[in-house]
Amino acid sequence: MFLWDWPVMQAVFQTFKINNIRRNLSPKNWNFNFYKNTGARKEEDFEDPDLDPHYKLMAAYNDVPQWWYGAILIISVVVALVCIYKL
Repeated sequence: MFLWDWPVMQAVFQTFKINNIRRNLSPKNWNFNFYKNTGARKEEDFEDPDLDPHYKLMAAYNDVPQWWYGAILIISVVVALVCIYKL
């Protein structure tokens, strides 16, 4: 891993430097806009010849709304608690 992926390993180790840790813990650098993704894809995104053909086919469908993941989490926790206490 160190032989072939050394640049990737260096990037990972850079995140653990004191200055980077301080910067990442500062609230002014936090980005809470990740949930505002519209899911819209542009045609120029698919012009890359190295792009996976399966991804191109999958891109015809809309993204799943974020609240679905929260609903699945809540349902899973409820089912788990019912299984723990009733079975």
